[in-house]
Parts: sequence; C-alpha cells; structure tokens
Amino acid sequence: MLLEYKPFEPAFYTTDVRPLPAELREESGLDPDPIAAYARSGYFERIRAGRAGGQQTGWGA
Repeated sequence: MLLEYKPFEPAFYTTDVRPLPAELREESGLDPDPIAAYARSGYFERIRAGRAGGQQTGWGA
C-alpha cells in the first residue's frame, strides 16, 4: 500500500504551480509576488513603530 503513490510521485515533485497563481494575481490587478509587495508596502515598519514601548502581553505563565 505504501508504494501505491510511486507512479504519482514525479507529478508532486516536478510540477511547479507558482506561475499560475502569479498570473492570476496579475490578471486581478495585484502584485504577482505577494511577499515582495508586503516588503515594499512598509506595513511591518508602521506596525512595529506603533507598538514600540507598549505593554507586552502573554498567557501569564
């Protein structure tokens, strides 16, 4: 039973689906690379600056 997946293994390891979502994002007017878009947006820096000096929270453990 464990070897039944073997015929499908090449499809899982050699199929690169990344171009398809990138193309769909571009067609929707979005950046094809969401990680790069996030980095360029400056969102992290704005959030970090807004949280500087704040009270740290946790579970109290």
